[in-house]
Amino acid sequence: MQIGKSQNTNLSENFSQRNDGLDLLRSIAILIVLLQHSLFTLPPIENQVIVSIINILDGVSIFFVLSGFLIGKLLLRTFIEQEASFQSLFTFLKRRWLRTIPSYYLVLTIVLALSIYKNTNDDFWNHLSYYFFLQNINFEISKFYPEAWSLSIEEWFYLLFPLLLFLFIRLFKKKQALIVTILIFLLFPLLLRLIVAGNDNDFEFRKLLVFRLDAIVYGVLIAYFNCFNGLYFSKMKNYLFFIGLVLLVAISIFKFKNITAPFTAFFFSLEALSYCFFIPFIYSLNFAQNGISGRLNYFISTRSYSLYLINLSLVLGFVLPFFKDQLQILNKFPLLNFVLFWIFNFLIAELIYRFFERPILKWRDKNVT
Repeated sequence: MQIGKSQNTNLSENFSQRNDGLDLLRSIAILIVLLQHSLFTLPPIENQVIVSIINILDGVSIFFVLSGFLIGKLLLRTFIEQEASFQSLFTFLKRRWLRTIPSYYLVLTIVLALSIYKNTNDDFWNHLSYYFFLQNINFEISKFYPEAWSLSIEEWFYLLFPLLLFLFIRLFKKKQALIVTILIFLLFPLLLRLIVAGNDNDFEFRKLLVFRLDAIVYGVLIAYFNCFNGLYFSKMKNYLFFIGLVLLVAISIFKFKNITAPFTAFFFSLEALSYCFFIPFIYSLNFAQNGISGRLNYFISTRSYSLYLINLSLVLGFVLPFFKDQLQILNKFPLLNFVLFWIFNFLIAELIYRFFERPILKWRDKNVT
């Protein structure tokens, strides 16, 4: 199959494992999540304009688009450049599962054990669904381990998108199969949101699996654009960044004004699209990796997954309350809780990354190829 004329190298050469800009985007996303959750340690902010400004960027949605871009690159290399086979599909899935599931199971088990110990777990058997990523498959989402809703969406996407692509490659040419698969994931969840929004203006789509499976495919779409239109991708990066910024501000203003259906159905599509427009510019960034900014960027980005797993349920739900019970001064000075929230997050994330996540990734890269 012919790659776009603007491509002078094959896909493996075009897509490197590390990229300073993507590391920066990952770091920004987790810092946004931590900032928004750290506000729970402070008195409530009464000014809704300030709250809206703080929430104008959604770290989870950035993670979705970034994950889609990275997964899209891997899928293009696995199924488009190479021979698509069941073995290559299974290898792809194994590598993804070893990247995400072990750390997730570790933190999930710790949170579940602590909730049982503290008698805060009121539905033990229902919480077992979290081990199968079924926690947000219905309309009643448990408050247990609340950040896990996004992990369920990612894991199901990692499974369903490659499987559907693998099937369509048997029916169409590779490029056509990829386009058809992308379109299905783009349009089906949006159609469902439009149907539901027409009946209920106040329906909350954000955390429900079936309504958000399109969140990640926008990143795959921009990876496809990078692959087959690499020169255009690079030349247009500044214009696309500006368009993305204008689009993000516009939909945020509409959201702030509580515009109802069908805007609620289109909002998540437009938000993901705005972040997609940022990718070409961010992808072009380079830092001095031995400098302070480069090392800090790399440090935060590599710990971002562990930070996401622990920050809300483990740190905010159990670690901080434990210290507040032991140190009464924390009840008098909320700012200390804010500071400790950040310290405990990076401390625990470092331990998980260094002694659990990184060894597993090293084993994976050596044994699953």
